[in-house]
Amino acid sequence: MTYVKVYSNMIKEIYCKLPSYSGYKDGDIECDGVVEEILQRCRVCLGTKPGDILGDPLFGIDLQDYIFDMSVDVEEIKEKVNDLLYNYAGAGYEDDYLIDSEVLFGHNVSDASDYLLINIRINGQRVLGIIVT
Repeated sequence: MTYVKVYSNMIKEIYCKLPSYSGYKDGDIECDGVVEEILQRCRVCLGTKPGDILGDPLFGIDLQDYIFDMSVDVEEIKEKVNDLLYNYAGAGYEDDYLIDSEVLFGHNVSDASDYLLINIRINGQRVLGIIVT
């Protein structure tokens, strides 16, 4: 999914929520809130691998690789996530919305699997959690 920066009131992002998301309303196709637009951009940024977007080979992050690479420090991943969110998800809103992340690794004992948890905060408030298994 791509996103559109709104330069005028004639361009709107549509279909910005999946039916499985909380707050989804059937028939409501227009994304008109700044925070919702930023969250959608975050989902796109974190769900895209580098090289998948034509014209910008650096866009995205391969989060699944980090689960199995124990040599990468959590702070390094956090820095990469924050840089990605600042440069893409928050573009155009830097003065009003501070976007940052918390990155945690964990181990699920019940099925012996590792996971990566990313909490996205806007202006210090946790607004989105992404878990990668």
